[in-house]
Amino acid sequence: MTSLSKAAYEAIIERQGRIVSFIRGASTVNVRAHVRRSRNDPPTTDLTGGMVEDGYMVICSNKEMVANAWPFPPYTGDRILFDGEYHMVRAVYPLFLSDDLVGYRVQVSG
Repeated sequence: MTSLSKAAYEAIIERQGRIVSFIRGASTVNVRAHVRRSRNDPPTTDLTGGMVEDGYMVICSNKEMVANAWPFPPYTGDRILFDGEYHMVRAVYPLFLSDDLVGYRVQVSG
């Protein structure tokens, strides 16, 4: 089995990702990311009356954050803008290849 290199991971995100904006206070950084709707991973938030809030999983490289001097990593309370809507960051999981930090898996509310 061949392992993915950091450069290959970043290239995949750059080719196939779409632009999302991370917002913290007055600071904003645009990055390419994979965004997918997430119903059970992570678990949805139970609202009143049997309604549930779906979330999204955003997979991004940290390359553009570093290049734009973003005070990374993303953290709970940051906002993300995509598809014309704002979403709140609920959790952040760093992604490593070997010992190299290559990006983040970001759980956002929908």
